[in-house]
Amino acid sequence: MMKITDGVRDIILYPSQMDKTKTRGYAFVEYETHRAAALARRKLVPGRVFLFDQEIEKVDWAEPENEVDEEIMAKVSKIHRIILIKIKRIHK
Repeated sequence: MMKITDGVRDIILYPSQMDKTKTRGYAFVEYETHRAAALARRKLVPGRVFLFDQEIEKVDWAEPENEVDEEIMAKVSKIHRIILIKIKRIHK
């Protein structure tokens, strides 16, 4: 991801529950700034960019966590710095 877009701070991939050697088909990518995330969202056009040799199906803003204490959220400004990338699965 860091080769494709700038400002990547963190990437979260969850393993499949059925096959731990595979992902669940999506990733959360956190960027250093909202601007970096917005530029990445525009650049990662579905059908034109591939990750893990799989076509990107959808790129959208990740929903912020609702269970975070308001006092903590006042200190952290992560809203709209994280995008969700859904990878199109190819069944063989």
